[in-house]
Amino acid sequence: MKHKKKAKKKLKNNLLVQLLVVGMCIWVLAYSIKNQPGHVQPKRTKYYDAIQAKLSQRKSNDVTEKIQRQFSAWDGSHYHLERLIKKQLKSPSSYEHVKTIHWKFKDYIIVKTTYRAKNSFNATVLESISAKYSFDGNLIEVL
Repeated sequence: MKHKKKAKKKLKNNLLVQLLVVGMCIWVLAYSIKNQPGHVQPKRTKYYDAIQAKLSQRKSNDVTEKIQRQFSAWDGSHYHLERLIKKQLKSPSSYEHVKTIHWKFKDYIIVKTTYRAKNSFNATVLESISAKYSFDGNLIEVL
């Protein structure tokens, strides 16, 4: 019984080694053919260029979607920045969103929010704050 198990295990190991050797031979053969002096790389077709354009457009759309998800569809406020503002106010219930604008850069966006709130003297004042966020909505720094 033990001899049968050992024989199966040995056979399995031999098959794995053979598969690895065959795989390496195929890889070496393909690499050597590709790097021969007479070998010509296939030309890029219009389909290749169209696929590349579609992929880059898809990446751009993904970033735009990520940015849009950070803002309220109702009043345009930035969810995370609004929470940050309310956390720092003396009277969070007095917070009133006025407007939010943002600018897109290579790796981040800058969001500027203008709002009204009551200060320590109970007077309503107009304030604004700017912050830098990643495309995923993570705060990088308050400006």
